[in-house]
Amino acid sequence: MNFQQDFQDNRRVGYAYVVPQRLGKVYTPRKALAEGTIFPELNITASEYTRGIRHGT
Repeated sequence: MNFQQDFQDNRRVGYAYVVPQRLGKVYTPRKALAEGTIFPELNITASEYTRGIRHGT
């Protein structure tokens, strides 16, 4: 089997679901770089993420 055939047979690797974001509160550019996100509501710890807890920002 060649690469082209293999790619065509396996082109559905996965699906993504992305919730639409409303541009509300955002960090300053400096704070966003430090936190790794521009959206404060996405800035949660790994344990909060796995438990489904969100910040009330």
